[in-house]
Amino acid sequence: MGKSVSAKATCLCLYAGLLFAACLAFSTAAFAQSDAGTITGFVKDPSGAIVPGSKVTIKNEGTGEEHTVSSDAQGHYTVPNLQPAYYTMTAEAGGFKKFESTRNKLDANTTLSLDANLAVGQPTETVEVSATAAILQTESGAVQSEVTGRQVQDQELNGRNPIFMAQLLPGVRSGGQAGTTLGDFNFSLSNGSYEINGARSQDTIITMDGAPAVRTRANGTGIGVPNVDATEEIQVLTADYAAEYGRAAGGQIRIVTKSGTTDFHGSLYEYFRNSDLNANTWTRNLSTLTNFASPFRYNNFGFSVGGPVAIPGKWDALRQKLFWFVAEDWIRDRATDTQLQAVPTDLMRTGNFSELLGSNPWYSGTHQLYYPGTCPNTKAASCQPIPGNIIPTSQLSPNGIAILDAYPAPTPGFLSGNDNWIAEAAHPYNQRKGTINVDILPTEQHHIEFRRTDFSYFEFQPFDQGSGETGKYFIRPNQTNTLAWTWTINPTLINEARATVSLDDVKIPVDTSLIGFNRQDFNPPITYPYIFGGKDIPGKIPTVNVPNFYGLAGGPYPSHSSGPIYTASDSVTKVAGNHTFKFGFYFEYSGENDGDQINVSTVPGGSNNQNGTFTFTDAGTGATSGVGLANLALGYADSYTEIGPRAYTTWRGQMYEAFAQDSWKVTPKLHIDYGVRETTIINFYPLWGNADYFDGNLYNPATAPQVNPKTGNVILGTGNPYDGMVIPGFSQFPSSAQGRVLADGTPACDGASCNGLFDPNISKWYVHPTNQFQPRVGIAYELTPKTVIRAGGGRFITRMGLLDNIFPGGNSPFQPFVTVQNVRVDDPGASLTTGTAAALTITTLNPHLKPPEAWNWNFTVERELFWKSALSVAYVAHRGLHGWDVYDINQPQAGALYANPGVNVNALRPYKGYAEIQEEESVVNSMYNSLQISWNKSFTSGSMFGVSYTLSKSMDNSSNYRDIVPDTYNTSNLWGPSEFDTRNVLIINYVYDLPFFRAQHGLTSKLLGGWELSGSAQFQTGNPCSIGTNNDYAGVGEFGSFGCGAPDGQLWVQSGAPTIVGDFAGPNGKAGSPKYFTADVTAPATGTFNLQPGIRDNIYGPGFQNWNVSLLKKFAVTEKNYFEFRAEAYNFINHPNWAGTDQTGGPNYNPTSPQFGEVTQKSTSNPRNLQLSLRYQF
Repeated sequence: MGKSVSAKATCLCLYAGLLFAACLAFSTAAFAQSDAGTITGFVKDPSGAIVPGSKVTIKNEGTGEEHTVSSDAQGHYTVPNLQPAYYTMTAEAGGFKKFESTRNKLDANTTLSLDANLAVGQPTETVEVSATAAILQTESGAVQSEVTGRQVQDQELNGRNPIFMAQLLPGVRSGGQAGTTLGDFNFSLSNGSYEINGARSQDTIITMDGAPAVRTRANGTGIGVPNVDATEEIQVLTADYAAEYGRAAGGQIRIVTKSGTTDFHGSLYEYFRNSDLNANTWTRNLSTLTNFASPFRYNNFGFSVGGPVAIPGKWDALRQKLFWFVAEDWIRDRATDTQLQAVPTDLMRTGNFSELLGSNPWYSGTHQLYYPGTCPNTKAASCQPIPGNIIPTSQLSPNGIAILDAYPAPTPGFLSGNDNWIAEAAHPYNQRKGTINVDILPTEQHHIEFRRTDFSYFEFQPFDQGSGETGKYFIRPNQTNTLAWTWTINPTLINEARATVSLDDVKIPVDTSLIGFNRQDFNPPITYPYIFGGKDIPGKIPTVNVPNFYGLAGGPYPSHSSGPIYTASDSVTKVAGNHTFKFGFYFEYSGENDGDQINVSTVPGGSNNQNGTFTFTDAGTGATSGVGLANLALGYADSYTEIGPRAYTTWRGQMYEAFAQDSWKVTPKLHIDYGVRETTIINFYPLWGNADYFDGNLYNPATAPQVNPKTGNVILGTGNPYDGMVIPGFSQFPSSAQGRVLADGTPACDGASCNGLFDPNISKWYVHPTNQFQPRVGIAYELTPKTVIRAGGGRFITRMGLLDNIFPGGNSPFQPFVTVQNVRVDDPGASLTTGTAAALTITTLNPHLKPPEAWNWNFTVERELFWKSALSVAYVAHRGLHGWDVYDINQPQAGALYANPGVNVNALRPYKGYAEIQEEESVVNSMYNSLQISWNKSFTSGSMFGVSYTLSKSMDNSSNYRDIVPDTYNTSNLWGPSEFDTRNVLIINYVYDLPFFRAQHGLTSKLLGGWELSGSAQFQTGNPCSIGTNNDYAGVGEFGSFGCGAPDGQLWVQSGAPTIVGDFAGPNGKAGSPKYFTADVTAPATGTFNLQPGIRDNIYGPGFQNWNVSLLKKFAVTEKNYFEFRAEAYNFINHPNWAGTDQTGGPNYNPTSPQFGEVTQKSTSNPRNLQLSLRYQF
């Protein structure tokens, strides 16, 4: 007789499982982590005594999957490796009634305490209760919280991006910058990274069903936004989590998607909004051209459906074995962006700067122009003034005037702060989020799951680089995939194998019809000659850095890169009495296919533009008029940087991890978690060998080339122009490099062979591998039935990705990169005569670079209060070590230029033949201390709420891996508040079923009864900043690039502490408004850096508040099917927040500006806007 349908289905599922196991066995994929939870508890009799040997069954209410164990000699049971879901627990023992507790919610990565209180009676009788799980967390010392599925579904989400709900939890900081608060409209893929408990955003990992969902480049940035209707919950691990979780020294945001169940469920929906429902922004109201809400239309529509695989009469047996879930979500957003900039006036475009002789929005006081030929610096006695600040026509640079004319023309009658141009342009987005989930339960011992999420994103950014002349597209077809197999070998031994594949694909084309990509079409045209050929777009405009005005920028695009992450893991869980042991390993293979090795923003000595970057300062470094913008008109640039033909480098790296941990129920009241994790990180290396590094230990001054002291250029034939450079791990280019590195496979190094760069004796990953042991411990003690004390601590390591500021694959000779000092705009490469070459600009890594590290610890008291709520008061601390930032290791000593007049800075550098050598170092320390208070009530009796408050202080000596320290040789004054130091954060959220008219009948009940109110309110103090400008007071030929206030400059000397006045701009936002802060400051002494302690980030900008609310009403069709209408209002009181330090505008920290100390703008990101939606749920 043939096999039954059930047997066939079982075999089919087993074959699928065996195939999956084989895939794992031969996989080269890497690291993943489970989001499973554990249910544990005691079985007790009516007196509270333990009942050993009881039969305990845990049943998934959605799929029917069951796990049966026996309570041990202490009456304790543990069921690990359970999917997040609602569970029923039954307990049976002779002489007692059967105990059954239903609707117990198990969250991801948590342990649920669920006791059985047996009653004397016959086993055929049943005591039924509901939701009896403990409210307090008694089984872990970790600091973690979850955003429940109910919150995700019912809380208003502006842009329906559930990652942003992590802000509901204490210790999670959004930053307050445009697009990242709870009320801001944002659904982009790039946002969603947070500073959690004082860690940098790069120390945060986001996962989708265990698959890493962050970029391998600029890590910490998410590669996708989860679909709200596919999200089961969001688990946030903020500190002191177990050894089984790695890869991050900060927090973990772990998103779990939905599964199919034994019943069919689904939804159809559309969310709608347009400009008729929105308020206008404060900034747009300043101009009669934009005094209306910007044109806007938004449609978000989709569906979700899931259930069992069941074909009546044939495959019905699969109903308990095979489940599926599918969701699709589309967004069509047609927004209009508003842009403000400070641009040259009509007079300035002709060389007439007479407006600077009187009161003006760009400079405080009057500014006299000088003839640059007579003025090596503004303090020189030889400087001859230009009469009336009107530059003679004969002195004007044709290309300087052409670049000035390439700026957008000022808007007549408009002025906001120092911005005199306002414009708007269409900003279209399209997005698709697709989810396919399959669960297979071939037998009671096996569970196979597959998760696939696609994030497709299309966007046109009209104001990329700020002017509207170089708009670009974002095209990102990203994805995550997870395949897992859980094998319950016996009730106390479980194995889980998991593999994931994630892909971040970034395509950035541009609209070449725009004027910014056709420099020859300006009138007059821009015609300066390039140093290198091979431009992606020969007609693209240059980037221009000028003080106090918008820096015109051509930008780094077009470009393309992709970053794959392959992961595999296996873990074994063993329950042994009151111990739950877990062991596992992880392996990650990841990298970047990088055709985008150009810095996305301009830094000193660098360029974000293949077509050239001019830098102008007021003080100048060779000849100056005293005003950077006038230097542009005259054609005198401090420096010019240009990048040759673009390189393409394929990077790969690995990470190996292993862990062991024990969850020990010492007594019914005391629980201890302890474990250790070991991490080995193999740095990324180029598969084709096309990357080189500068190593000071390999540099030989005796073989270095000579440098022309006037021009700073290398004199060829006098030494090795690549002295100290190395291609590690190769003796020659591999065969795979042929036709990919350069056509002949042997690039030339300024006319000579590059064979001398190869060194096979140095590891190809260059940075030395590290083995990192990370002990973890957590304690939970049940002081009383309603009070728990928890504590924990541990060491954590971040796996940094490829950097987007350091590009060894973008160094010469693979991607030529030169900087020429003191140039004329009309021919910036004129000094590169025959027999000379420009000094090389290099980015590199310190070979002893260490991974960022943190020690976290916490002490928490949690108390159960009325309404089944829980109050938690915690002290949480984070000590960061080995954070990354950048040093120019080729910086001259302070005062070098002033002590050697007429000598080019490149002739004064320690490593001759090179310009800037920017090296990533791991020397940053940080310290975070916080008081975190939360009060939460799960949804019961028609309501839920959450209140979280964080009082914190974060200190460091650098807040971003992109920071370039001002003084390479002395950083003693850089310890100060972190740039993300937000002292106070209060967030309230709630959901409330309104009780009105529920008891009524007929039309009154249908229309007025059954409404639900939900909302959130966010209050946050401001972030700190520094006072500085981008002048080279130290005389080192560069200005640093160190965070807020002095992004391209040097800190000024402060006399006494700045005073926060707290006043803001008047109705027109113009210069002369009341001061937000006052400060007595002076410029650093000539030839010195300001090393005054306590002045970095010592002024806090304004905070913000945001109020959001929604109303929804369900209209029943049948008992389980209903329509849902929802109306949502974001910033519903239309409170206009003053722009903070991370937003457009904010306090002006430039002491040379007439707006110094003023706040002249408000946030442009969150006026009141409304959203309507209609859903059908079945």
